[in-house]
Amino acid sequence: MLESSTFHAIFVEVLVGSFTLSGISFVLCLVFNSNLKVLDWLDKGAHLGLFLGCLVLPLAIISGTSSGSMETSELLAKKTVYSIATLGFSIGLLVNRWKTGSNVIRSKNLLLAHSSMGIVTFGLVMITGSLGGKLTRGESLLDFIGIGGANYVAMPIWASIASILLALSIIILTRKSAV
Repeated sequence: MLESSTFHAIFVEVLVGSFTLSGISFVLCLVFNSNLKVLDWLDKGAHLGLFLGCLVLPLAIISGTSSGSMETSELLAKKTVYSIATLGFSIGLLVNRWKTGSNVIRSKNLLLAHSSMGIVTFGLVMITGSLGGKLTRGESLLDFIGIGGANYVAMPIWASIASILLALSIIILTRKSAV
């Protein structure tokens, strides 16, 4: 019988691939912001990656948390916080795209805000994966830039404020583009 750690590895691989597709597509949306035909394809790729990531993320969280206790593992608790923040940002982006339709790529300001939130979401996935590496192997993707180990915080105040401001700007720009 397969253990939960095997399922977790499978779900994480699909998750990272999906969010990588999404993150790269959002970056390219900012690069090719004047070509509507290319933007349309990139927008679809970004949101397809987000959608698949949203389907797999709960499975990765469940299979990952079953391997340890959040009461005894600070890194597992932080990893769970980042995972849930990723899921929230992803759902928000998908709902925004669904409600605004192609206005997301037609408005430069909305495209900038929406793509920026998509890039932040990809960053959260990378931090979550890095925490997983630290938890299981004692090494982290982010050790080389000095934010690994004990320096991880659940969600710094400045990041929380920046995320709220970015989300509010998307809401405001969405309402302005709908008028």
